[in-house]
Amino acid sequence: MAIKMKRQMWLVLGVAILLVGGCGGGGGGGGTTPPADPRTLTESYFPFSQGNLLNYEGRISESGTLTDRFFNALTVGGTHLVGSVSTTVITESNPENGGVGVDLYYHLAADGITDYGNNDATDTITEQLVPYPLVEFPMVTGNSFVQLNKSGLTWDTDEDGDGTPETFDIYSVVTLAGFETLTLRNTPFADTARLVTDTTITVRPSTGAPAVSVSGSQTLWCAPDYGPIKRSITVGNETTVEEAVGMRGSFGAIGLMPQFTPLTDLAPASSDTEQPGRPAVASDGTNFLIVSAQTNTITPFASTLVGALVDGDGNPITTVPIATLANDAEFSHPGVIFDGTNYLVVFQTSREIRGRHIQSNGTPIGSSTGFLLSSGSSNFQPVLAFDGARALAAWAKYDETDYDIYGAFIDELGPDGSEFSMVNEAGGQDEPTIAFDGLNYLILYRNYATLPEAENGDIYGRRVNINGANLAPSPMPVCTAPHGQGAPQLAFDGLNYFAVWVDLRNGKFDLYGSGIDKDGVILDGPTDTGGVAINTATGITKGFPSLTFDGTNYLVTWASGDPVSTLNSGIFGNRVSTSGVLLDATATALGQALSEPPAAPRQYIHPVVHFNSMTGHSVLTWVDNTEVSGTTKRLRSAMIWPL
Repeated sequence: MAIKMKRQMWLVLGVAILLVGGCGGGGGGGGTTPPADPRTLTESYFPFSQGNLLNYEGRISESGTLTDRFFNALTVGGTHLVGSVSTTVITESNPENGGVGVDLYYHLAADGITDYGNNDATDTITEQLVPYPLVEFPMVTGNSFVQLNKSGLTWDTDEDGDGTPETFDIYSVVTLAGFETLTLRNTPFADTARLVTDTTITVRPSTGAPAVSVSGSQTLWCAPDYGPIKRSITVGNETTVEEAVGMRGSFGAIGLMPQFTPLTDLAPASSDTEQPGRPAVASDGTNFLIVSAQTNTITPFASTLVGALVDGDGNPITTVPIATLANDAEFSHPGVIFDGTNYLVVFQTSREIRGRHIQSNGTPIGSSTGFLLSSGSSNFQPVLAFDGARALAAWAKYDETDYDIYGAFIDELGPDGSEFSMVNEAGGQDEPTIAFDGLNYLILYRNYATLPEAENGDIYGRRVNINGANLAPSPMPVCTAPHGQGAPQLAFDGLNYFAVWVDLRNGKFDLYGSGIDKDGVILDGPTDTGGVAINTATGITKGFPSLTFDGTNYLVTWASGDPVSTLNSGIFGNRVSTSGVLLDATATALGQALSEPPAAPRQYIHPVVHFNSMTGHSVLTWVDNTEVSGTTKRLRSAMIWPL
């Protein structure tokens, strides 16, 4: 019965005033002591316009121990008639982390907001309570009102097994406790109203046994212009806290938007992290093209490179067949940029590097096999940068004894000249990343002496001009700390570069970074001991870093895996200022959660984030690398607006 009572308590506390409509301000509402605080609730505290959205990260704790982590989005929809009453539909995407959405029906009037129920056919409790007031107006600090006071209602299960349902009573009071400044993800929200709802449910067994009562409390924080940005519900020893991590309204959009799935059925479930492998993302200034390999599960070695063209909210426009792949879609590692007219995609197939142009509407140009950039050897990991006239592709090429870095220029027609050697040093070089600073290119890569390379790789770089000529006689060290580094990623902020990489200097997989100026000077050295610690959380494996510059700060993302608890696994991130300061979390913390936990540890991998300077927001995409037999892998994505 205790579990069932928690469920019903949630229905009363959890639905009440979570995302409600506009309202007037004023005093009164039943209080007896004049409040010292002159502020009152106004319509701006409860935005009610169609399309308004709040995206929450929820955390459930029992006796202080975290037991669940989830995301739940609320969206203001259209209208719905309940009898003769026109209500506004509020859609909740994931109540109680149950995975099933529900529509809530709220009615706004001059004297407050009323709950008229929902579309959950399994909820027989709420239909006995409605209509009931969620908020009454006018209210000022210290005022309260009785929200529910009903007796003899029918419980929805036969708890004592005698064939007769139990009955229950319910009593709840709502109080405007006051106003305060609430800070979420380092963003302060001034004049936030704090509303407290106290509820008691008493179940009376039909056998005449003693009644059972459970009390619970909800605290709801509503910010002017933004709405209910946080709630905390406690029932017994269980507490659920939901905090807004993204929102959309008259103020625009900020933070993390709800997730969407741009591509599905990419490969059979397995632990292979290179099937489909790392995706790629670019934007034409309006829409995004998200690219991934796709394994044909029926005909081996007859796979494709596909793209999902989505709009700025993640809504699908079209699926793009980009190229035929000849190696079962493994290690394709596509790269993509937009050249002002078309998208350009480069990829590996049958150990060749090829490319293809795609029109901004998703129409491919030329042959389905693409044009050839490099053949005759093993070629992997192509990346792209654009200088305003031509793109420069770089990749790792096996050259007799080990890998070196090669490159080729590409214009709007295809290859502009032959491939050429960019880095050919002692040992091997692979995992290139490239960016353009308005005058020259910077290429970073992992340099290793022997295989296996996990304990001896270092991060080095080369600056080359727009003709591909090296600007220094030897490579520049970026990080040569002990025990190896790899998987570098690079972005440019208009003045300097910033690089991130996986670092083993502490005997575990951590993330470090460093600024680099346009002359190749390392800004956070010395290279053997320096660097900015991005994430060094203990007990968590970090990998697959990605970053972008959002016009103000860098956004670094990565995949975390916790062998003990999936609650600490998933895609995480942290903003880094142009001076190398972490903005959202300390390096020893988990970072900001950008995804829900995966179904199994380390299941979410290969995050890639890309900023669209025209729209002012980024898209983050990653691989749901499921290992559940009988399922297939897919991409998950989310739009991120700067805070």
